[in-house]
Amino acid sequence: MKVCRSPQRDVLDSFWHVFNFLQTWYLYDVESGALHRIDQILSEVAGAFGVYSLQDIVRSLGDRYSRDQIESAYADIETMLASGLLTPLPEDLEDASSLSSEHVSGGGYEDAGLDYRPLKAICLHVSHACNLRCSYCFVSRAWDPQTGRPQDRVALMSPEVGMRAVDLMIEKSGKVSNLEVDFFGGEPLLNFDAVVAITEYARRAAAAANKNVHFSLTTNAVELTPSIVEYMDRMGFSVILSLDGRPETHDRWRRFPDGSGSYDRVVDGIMTYLRHSSLKDYYVRGTYTSANLDFSEDVKHINRLGIDRISMEPVVSTGENDFGLKPGDLPAVRHQYELLVSYYAERAREGRPFEFFHFNLGALNGQCYERRLLGCGAGYQYLAVTPAGEIYPCHQFVGDGRFVLGDVWSGIVRPEIAEQFRHTSVLEKPRCRFCWARYLCSGGCHAVAYRASGDIAGADEVACEVTRTRLEAALAAYALTAGRQ
Repeated sequence: MKVCRSPQRDVLDSFWHVFNFLQTWYLYDVESGALHRIDQILSEVAGAFGVYSLQDIVRSLGDRYSRDQIESAYADIETMLASGLLTPLPEDLEDASSLSSEHVSGGGYEDAGLDYRPLKAICLHVSHACNLRCSYCFVSRAWDPQTGRPQDRVALMSPEVGMRAVDLMIEKSGKVSNLEVDFFGGEPLLNFDAVVAITEYARRAAAAANKNVHFSLTTNAVELTPSIVEYMDRMGFSVILSLDGRPETHDRWRRFPDGSGSYDRVVDGIMTYLRHSSLKDYYVRGTYTSANLDFSEDVKHINRLGIDRISMEPVVSTGENDFGLKPGDLPAVRHQYELLVSYYAERAREGRPFEFFHFNLGALNGQCYERRLLGCGAGYQYLAVTPAGEIYPCHQFVGDGRFVLGDVWSGIVRPEIAEQFRHTSVLEKPRCRFCWARYLCSGGCHAVAYRASGDIAGADEVACEVTRTRLEAALAAYALTAGRQ
């Protein structure tokens, strides 16, 4: 017999994920988060362990390895199990349908104590106006395509709406002591007076309730000034600055209303932040699309500008437009992550490391149980508020009336929507429960799943494969740079 793909081996992979990255084999123990560098023969034996008998594995691999080599690799796995280096597999991998959530993280959703979680973060769309017209921006869904105006007819959030949202967060935060206010848009710096007013109010209100509040702001950097940077530093802001990479990459999509490119202005704004911020709690975030499937060069370009905290994200799209990622792009995406890991490791070896957001794997350092199962908490722990005061599960659902939960004055008037999100953890998503990446992506983005499948518990197959590739890259980067960062 030949060892080949089977439902049982797919289930095995969801517990022991064996993969090759940059000509090195790894075994990732999904339940414990442990990563092992292994050789090729052990990778093949581990990929059949528990599904086939030792005798069958010897027969299958005997044309390439000696019996002694195969039995030695099999014994190595047994030793790893006996010493606790590997999590034991379920007893019956033959019947995948019999495996319940008890085999995944040791218990179900209710047993995990995750049936109730209070509100702890709000995303305030303080501006639905923007000084750029980025072609791929998902926020454009909040705009009426006929009139070019915001659907809610309110482009800028009043301080009163933001303050009421803060009150609602504090009121619904229960025993949570550390809260988060994210300022988003559009471009939030077009309404910075409101940002300041809401920030000052939130600090006072949180202190009165014996709570702490942290602030973050996402900006295209065009309107950044030294005084704005200094204020955000004083208030302890984290800042996300948008730059897609090389001038030709950035200007392809991120243009001013007159069609001119924004690269020079954006870089000037980012440099203003770096010169005037003593806190430097920031990431420069880029977006890659089907038009820059050489995005590792964009990461290098950003890094060579003197920027050492970088994120590069796939575009939010179903792939039906000219910028969305498609199945045929996946081999190129994997190659770019290989190039990116090589560059990342090279910089670490040279003593010039930089942070790449998606290579920071909390799961390898004890990521919390709640985060592993629930992900972002959209719809109940995290809510988005529009300039008009409407409440949505997150910023990516803004503009879709099917997901309006209520408003800042009446509160949550459609709790059934919140409950739908509350009970869509990684354990409840059929395509996630036995995916090896389930605790690293925590079920992925609800909005991406919804756009692709019409169900927040569904999946976008291209997005999922990109995520799995990115996570293998992150695991390899961790193995190559551990102790050097």
